[in-house]
Amino acid sequence: MAQERTAPAEYFNDFDPEKVAKQLAEQLAAKKAAEAEAQAKSEGE
Repeated sequence: MAQERTAPAEYFNDFDPEKVAKQLAEQLAAKKAAEAEAQAKSEGE
């Protein structure tokens, strides 16, 4: 029976710091792109 995972991944043996770092970097890049796009739109008006 699979154990319910209520704790964050870092409490488990299969935690992959590189994968997490990559996800965070992608989220940050997406956020920066969205902010830059919003700023470009507001400047274009």
